[in-house]
Amino acid sequence: MQSETELSPSASSSEDAHITRTYGNLIPWVGGLLCIFCYVVLFFSINHTDTLNRLDSTLVDIELNGRKMRLISEMMEIARSRTRITSQILVTSEPFQQDELRMQLDQLASRFAAVRTELVALPLDAVERRVLLEEQPRIVKEILPAQRHAVELALNGTPDQLAQARRLLYGTVIPGQTRMVDFLGLLIGRAQERTTQIAQHTLGASNQNKLKGIVTIIVILGTMLLLAGFVIARERRIQAALKKSHLGLEMAITERTAELSEAKDDLQRQIELVDRYVLTSRTDPDGIITYVSSAFCELTKYDASELIGRPHSVVKHPDTPPSEYAGLWKTIKRGGTWCGELRMLTKDGQLRWMDAHIEPEFDTQGQLKGYVAVRQDITDKKRIEKLSLTDPLTKLCNRLRLDGALGGEIERSRRYQHALSVILFDIDHFKEVNDTYGHQVGDEVLVAVAGIVQNAVRNTDIAGRWGGEEFLVICPGTGLQGACELAERIRYAIARFDFGLAGTRTCSFGVGLYHDGMNKDDLLAIADDALYRAKRGGRDQVAAA
Repeated sequence: MQSETELSPSASSSEDAHITRTYGNLIPWVGGLLCIFCYVVLFFSINHTDTLNRLDSTLVDIELNGRKMRLISEMMEIARSRTRITSQILVTSEPFQQDELRMQLDQLASRFAAVRTELVALPLDAVERRVLLEEQPRIVKEILPAQRHAVELALNGTPDQLAQARRLLYGTVIPGQTRMVDFLGLLIGRAQERTTQIAQHTLGASNQNKLKGIVTIIVILGTMLLLAGFVIARERRIQAALKKSHLGLEMAITERTAELSEAKDDLQRQIELVDRYVLTSRTDPDGIITYVSSAFCELTKYDASELIGRPHSVVKHPDTPPSEYAGLWKTIKRGGTWCGELRMLTKDGQLRWMDAHIEPEFDTQGQLKGYVAVRQDITDKKRIEKLSLTDPLTKLCNRLRLDGALGGEIERSRRYQHALSVILFDIDHFKEVNDTYGHQVGDEVLVAVAGIVQNAVRNTDIAGRWGGEEFLVICPGTGLQGACELAERIRYAIARFDFGLAGTRTCSFGVGLYHDGMNKDDLLAIADDALYRAKRGGRDQVAAA
């Protein structure tokens, strides 16, 4: 018993010492583990916080891109609506509807400016700044005045103004609109690509962060379970938000792509309408034809294969003076636009009058790539003008044409101090012809006299039927002596002519010379006085004022 009692304290002391050594040795390890634990927790907490901040920043970037795309798409829709409304104005003749469409244009212009202001206020990269602050304003500056001018011309309603409005629409507005759509489409494509990259990067970072969360759970065991659950839950919310945003962007992109496709189809239909109904052609810088519309081929009776690769002289009318084409080329080679009337010869030899609009065409680098011409067939208009200014019986100028020509020649004579004379004559005893042989024979006499006059005058002289059996010849650049000699040649030719049933006839002539301060009535009055003196002097003679 004594030995056991003596051994007990010794054993107890040894166990206590062992426990003390054991726990004493564990304290540094526990402290170290706690430090490592705290370091790991702190490290992963800081790392995770930084990841969450990047995710939040990514969401902001995605939202910014989405906002940009919505604004750019709205600008495209507004621009397309303005072009469509402008086209409607060109084909609408009702004033009330035209005013309503014009108000819609103004409202769309205000909305376009507001949307662009909102878009420009957002953070922009270099490409977006170049497109929105340089390219887009330049295109708008080019097409907006043309669009407004086309609307004003269309509201006036005359055929020439409608034609000019169409030229502005199809020559300037629609090409400019196409460039704007291309630039805005570029921005949408960049935004889509950037959003996809951000989403992919974010999803990759999220997966990495999930792995770190699992490692953290393993390291900190059950202590970090609650925190890991919170992190995972938050990550899932972020992923869900990203997925939802990404799906929304994909849907928006799909819708905008469909709209762009529809806009492209509309433009294609408009191009087909232009090809079918508008007389257009394009040439290279040397004037060789590179494109002709179907309407042009139908009018000229040529196939496109017969025109492309050949100069425009293939349809040039032989009576067109070289100076007219020289002036045309001088204008367009300087970069200007030439507008005027041209005669054209079709494949079957028909004369067609064209109201032409020709201007140079440049590529995106500003280099000349050729010329584009838009024409309007005004042959019927020319025929009507000729009929309205021609005496139907004698085919000479009628009184309306003579009256206008005399006023113009007096103005030129006053300005340049050129001589100007007029010859007024009538057929002696013409009433006897009608009374004796009938009006048909009288008409034949008038036609024969007109033919004699037409053969006697110069190309610069203007001859016409003044009224009844009375004729007038305007002689620019001719003095009194020259006009009297011309009148004498006409008188002699008429007196020697055989008029058939009417026999021989004579005419009496009065010649007047323009003096400074006269108007056309004064000049005609002195010629008329001279004519009556010739009558009183026995007829068949020339008298000068």
